[in-house]
Amino acid sequence: MAHIQKELEKESEITTVAKTPSSPRFEIVDTTIRGDPLGAFQRINDILDLISDIEHELPPMRISFSHHDNPNMLSDWRIKPWHWRLRELGRQENFPPIYKTGWIEACHLTSLARQNPPLLPPPSLHTELSFAQLLNTSSPKSFISTHRATMDPCMHLVLLVTHGQFLSHDKGPYPHSSLMPQFSLCKTLLHHDVRPPVPYGWVSDLDSEAKWDLPWEKKVDERLNCRGSTTGLFASPGKAWRHAHRSRLVSLTNAIEGNLTILSDCGFENYSRIAPWVHYVPIQISYADLYDALAFFRTHGDLAESIATQGKEWSRNFWKKEDMAAYLYR
Repeated sequence: MAHIQKELEKESEITTVAKTPSSPRFEIVDTTIRGDPLGAFQRINDILDLISDIEHELPPMRISFSHHDNPNMLSDWRIKPWHWRLRELGRQENFPPIYKTGWIEACHLTSLARQNPPLLPPPSLHTELSFAQLLNTSSPKSFISTHRATMDPCMHLVLLVTHGQFLSHDKGPYPHSSLMPQFSLCKTLLHHDVRPPVPYGWVSDLDSEAKWDLPWEKKVDERLNCRGSTTGLFASPGKAWRHAHRSRLVSLTNAIEGNLTILSDCGFENYSRIAPWVHYVPIQISYADLYDALAFFRTHGDLAESIATQGKEWSRNFWKKEDMAAYLYR
């Protein structure tokens, strides 16, 4: 384990945090970040500050952090069963060599991605997408019932060819040959990065209401507002950036006549502790259901208010600073 940790610390854009027997606090001890690391250090220290009152109870350890908003630890589909089996047998063996690259190397041999590997879209230099291509679907209109299932690229191949996280790396990198944890700000179902609670932009409930959050009855602007921006994939001639979800969202909504206005766009998250249609409204990566969902909730304001209220209540009850501290400590 120590050898694997040392190798991980040598990888590009990694910051190492350590707690030693002689120090009660976690400290940044090394980094491979190119350029000025101060912004990255601030991000990491904001996370570590969550456990500043209880970190003395944790044992000495070294942790690798990535400060970027994308995961790094692509899992070979064999690696978890391999380690579970060795654990049952009480043995240690080196993982078999990895010779192939690509996102689908994280998918089981029986998955749709393996049976019918998706073709990457062409670079966007000379490509203009039609309205149908922007939707990127020919299936009947539907709505999401199980959000987590729709996030599996092995079964929903559309993610690999329409999401910026995957398109930015073309067919994908080599998978990792170990399960050594790396703390990252996000992950997909193909990765084994460890997600710490991220306090960026966090405000207390009282502060938000005092500064900018209006009561529901005063929120009269009916425009669609999705957080984020068109980042995640360089708009370069050699990349299929027009097919990426964020760029498509802007193009798609600009192509619709009517009152639908985009202020910014949505990112790809892995929601595991909040429920779709209870705390938030899930939308397909194709956006085929976007307009219908918006039209529905414009005429069913009571349901929209219920979802917004329950989402806010969940945050108030389970996303306090002490909740984040307990999660990170565990």
